[in-house]
Amino acid sequence: MAMLAATAIAAGVFPGRRRRRAANKLRNGCESTEDVCLSVRLTDVQMREVFDEFCDWRRREEGVKTDVAGGEQRVRPLLMYLARGGY
Repeated sequence: MAMLAATAIAAGVFPGRRRRRAANKLRNGCESTEDVCLSVRLTDVQMREVFDEFCDWRRREEGVKTDVAGGEQRVRPLLMYLARGGY
C-alpha cells in the first residue's frame, strides 16, 4: 500500500507535490483613448505638480528616489481610476 501511495505522489496524482506557479501576467488597467485632461480635469501643469509631489513624498517618507517618469507611471492610473468613479 505504501508503494502505491509513493508512486501516486511521484506521478503527481495526489497533492503531495505542488506544481510551479504560473508566470505573472502583465495587466494594463485604466487604458483609454480619451484625453486624460478631460476625465481628470487637471491641466498638464497641474498633473506635473502632482507627479512631482508624489516623487518628493516618496523620497521623504520611503527613502526611494523616483524619477518623474516613474512617478507619472504610478500616479496617472490612480488619477484616471478616481476620475472615472472606480472603473
